[in-house]
Amino acid sequence: MNSKLRIALLLPLVGLLVTWSLFLTANYFELPTRDGYNDPGLRWEVYLYLAGIAVVALASSIAFSISDSLHVKQPEGITRSVYRFNGLAVVLSMVAGAIFAIGTFLSSFGMGFDGPGANKLLEVYLPIILVTVVVVYVLLQATVFRKSENEENAPADPRRRALGLAWSLPIIGTALALIIGLIAYGSSREIETWVWVVIQSLILAAIILGTHFAVKARSAVRIAARERVVGAGALNLNFVLSIVFSSVVAIMGFTYGLDAVESLRNASSENWVIQKLTPALLLLLLAEAGIYLTITLRNRNEK
Repeated sequence: MNSKLRIALLLPLVGLLVTWSLFLTANYFELPTRDGYNDPGLRWEVYLYLAGIAVVALASSIAFSISDSLHVKQPEGITRSVYRFNGLAVVLSMVAGAIFAIGTFLSSFGMGFDGPGANKLLEVYLPIILVTVVVVYVLLQATVFRKSENEENAPADPRRRALGLAWSLPIIGTALALIIGLIAYGSSREIETWVWVVIQSLILAAIILGTHFAVKARSAVRIAARERVVGAGALNLNFVLSIVFSSVVAIMGFTYGLDAVESLRNASSENWVIQKLTPALLLLLLAEAGIYLTITLRNRNEK
């Protein structure tokens, strides 16, 4: 494995570790609020969660860009494995961004923004807009502006604009719909049925438009049948299973890490690092080791 490929493999894993640290820090700053202490200031911890998602998303995007350019030159073996893993990391980071946006939307219901220092624009609207920008940027970098799609001295691809709209419109439309819902909720403390109709119609329109542009971009493309490779199905199955395993264990690492911070409210900090924090960190490292070893071992016979 050359140095560039190793960097492409490690970048999302390092990004995930940084994200874990930021999530735990944000959870720590939220403890006084959950203990019933009303802080009149802004809840800046939402930006720590946002930063965590942005870190892993951008790290995955950079890694995908590196492995994508390498995959063009050598579309087989470990290069293909890293390329596919980076693609999956990009997808999962975008899913995390979507969950963050929807979670921010839902958690804003019932939150008091009438007190001193409270600011719905900074605590709800802006985070949703920023995470949407991150998701759209990462998505376009991984699709429309891929290095492997750029040929030297080639004319501009007329499908690029259609692809960009196909990928980004559903995301932008959904984010806009969430903000409209929040504005409606803020004015009446409930979302009327008709407002939900408008929200869902906007999302559906964005999806339909995205589908339209996707079909338009695909219309001139022919996909050749893939060559059948003995054992490819088993390799792919095991690769998917390893990713599922690592995803579940990574979620456990986050869950137990957040629980470790939560336990600081009711328990002594003595042996806290060993009994609470270290196991959570090891779960995360175990998930990352599973990904790294699966990708490297499945290609150990590569010449």
